[in-house]
Amino acid sequence: MAEKGGRKSVPALGWWLMLVGSLRLASVWFGFFNIWALRVAVFSQTESA
Repeated sequence: MAEKGGRKSVPALGWWLMLVGSLRLASVWFGFFNIWALRVAVFSQTESA
């Protein structure tokens, strides 16, 4: 186990965690911007009407 575990398992795990974390942050940010854009569109429609 010690011979296999020291080389690439930790960097691969780190890259995987970074990838998953960045995807989660991207999804949260895109969701936030979508909600904000919807609110702005609704407010602009109510003001024009």
